[in-house]
This record gives sequence, structure tokens and C-alpha cells, in this order.
Amino acid sequence: MQGKQRIGIFLSGRPGQRELGLRQGEAIGAALATLGHEGVPLFLDRDLDLLVRQAKISAAFLALQGRQGEDGCLQGFLEVMGIAYTGSGVMAAAVASHRIKTKEILRLYNLPTSPGYVFDAASGETVIDTHGQFGYPVTVRPVRERIGPADNVAYDELELEIAIDEVLRADAQALVERHIEGRTVDVGVLDGEPLGALELTPKSRRSDGAGVRLPADRLRSVLRLATSAFEALGCAGAATVQIQVSDKGNEIVRDIDTMPVLTPNAPLPRLAQMCGIGFPELVGRLFRGAGLRGQNLLNRRQFQVSLGGSERRADAPLTAH
Repeated sequence: MQGKQRIGIFLSGRPGQRELGLRQGEAIGAALATLGHEGVPLFLDRDLDLLVRQAKISAAFLALQGRQGEDGCLQGFLEVMGIAYTGSGVMAAAVASHRIKTKEILRLYNLPTSPGYVFDAASGETVIDTHGQFGYPVTVRPVRERIGPADNVAYDELELEIAIDEVLRADAQALVERHIEGRTVDVGVLDGEPLGALELTPKSRRSDGAGVRLPADRLRSVLRLATSAFEALGCAGAATVQIQVSDKGNEIVRDIDTMPVLTPNAPLPRLAQMCGIGFPELVGRLFRGAGLRGQNLLNRRQFQVSLGGSERRADAPLTAH
């Protein structure tokens, strides 16, 4: 497969996400165009099979946030269709989208996470009984849903009940963790190599736009931890790893986002820019890494990814990530 390619840019059309999807589609499409390819925006919906067949794409560039995009469902569909795609494979995406499973994998690799438990709305237990002697303060987050209520810190029983009630409006389970005071940073990882770290503001959980200020040895520790988490989950392509840098001198992994936002001003592209990787080059590197990452594929075919004169050939199935 050589020359100009028709690449499906998969975007989220869910309420509250379509505007972001449009911005990502425009930015990625423009970057692909500079590399000699045609990007076709495809908004995820229930008619996915028909949508993909009609689009007649040669590869898929994934830029979705939330369920059905980050959780491995779309990746599994593309595996069956035999369409090479960017980013992490089915397993890594599914594990990273489930905070409890992420914790379990990290602990298997002896990587630090905060202690916690799950409150299940269907358990029949009260919040206070489930919490028991766990103590305060705690942070309450959804187990699966990433787009919804912000993280809440509860300092007593009443605040805990309110925080869990808010989370359960978006998710069937709430993750309650020991709250650790400190700074929260996003570390960008590209193809297994750290790009750097940006500090997140406490209220918005958005980057303040500047690189994190830490002593050199502390920063190296944060970058090393983020890269180890990336590898532990078997991620591929790009990801952002959220690290809590405590005031007491240690770090814990909070989250791994296998499909970070791709607009020029988003954290991952800004970190790439700090490393001298412009947005078109970042998009190009992600596209060059597109592949079929599952095993026992129904469609065992060969594919090539050609990008700006650079050609990559692979035999499916590839080694699982």
C-alpha cells in the first residue's frame, strides 16, 4: 500500500465530546494532509460496521475519549476487520480504562499506587459500613468513567456520602482511595520514551502550560515511574501517565490515559513540542506505529503503512502489546 492513503480518524460524537472531536479531527486531518494523506473524520456510533465499510479506509487513527473508544471495544472491532490502528491494543486499552484493573497490574509490577476500595451501588451495603475504619481524607473517583465529575476529596462521613453519590450518577462503581497531599503531574510517553511532565492545577486537573518544576533527581524518578507504568500495561504509541508527587518525597501512579487528546495545545502535543517534535511529526510517528496488535485474528493479511515516503510493512498478527 503506497502513496496517498485514506485514513479514518475515529472521533467521539457523544454529548459533550463532539466539539472536542471536531477540533481533534481538524488538527489530525491537517497534519496527515501535510504528510500526503487524506484524513476522513468518522464519528463513532451504533452503525460502526456500515460506517467503516462505506469509508473504505486503509488504516485507522484513533482519537476518542471515554467508553467504546478508550476501553478496547473499537480496537477489538478493528482487529476483526483487519484494519491497522494507532495506539494501544485491546488489552492495554481495556485495563487502562478500568482503574481497579490498572491498580492490580501496577501492583503485580511493584509500582506504587494509593490504597483504596470499591463501593458498588448494587452491593446493598451502606457507604459507612463499606468504609469501615479506612479513615480520612479520601479521594473519590469513578472506576471506569473518565468524563464526568471531578475527583472529590472527602474529610468526613457526610462528604464521603455526597462524593460517592455524585460519582454513582456517572458510573456503577466508585473508587475510594487514600488521599495523598502533593502535586499532580501528567507525564507524556511516546513509543516507550518519556517526553517530560506538566503540572496539573488542583481544581481543573488541567495543565498550567509549564513544565513541572522538580529537582533533577526527582523528575527522573517521576519519568522513570511513568515509563514503567506504560510498559507494565503493555501500552503502545502515546499515553499520558498521571503521577501524584507527594510532599513526603514519594510518587504514586494515579491514572494511565492510552488515548490522550490530540490538539496542538493539549498536554501531550505540548510536551512533544518541548522535545522538538512538532504536531505533524507527532501525528506521523503515531501513524507509523499503526498495526494489528491482537492474536488469532480472523483476517490474517499483510499490510503496509506508508507515510511521507517512509514505508513500514508488517505481517499480521503482530506480537500482542
